[in-house]
Amino acid sequence: RPSAAGLLLPEIDELFIKRYPVIAGAGRTFVEGAVFDPAAFERVESSVFDNGSDYTRFRRAAAGA
Repeated sequence: RPSAAGLLLPEIDELFIKRYPVIAGAGRTFVEGAVFDPAAFERVESSVFDNGSDYTRFRRAAAGA
């Protein structure tokens, strides 16, 4: 069953990814159900916090980049 991110991947222009140093189950793939069509994103901003978690913001790369 496709996820919303998988269905809307062509419309996504920014990604905000938060990671934590904890394993909490199997989870789902990031864009489940999407047709394999790599989309390039460039890191715009990132921060690392004292507890080991981090935050990174990516923006879709310009076409042909």
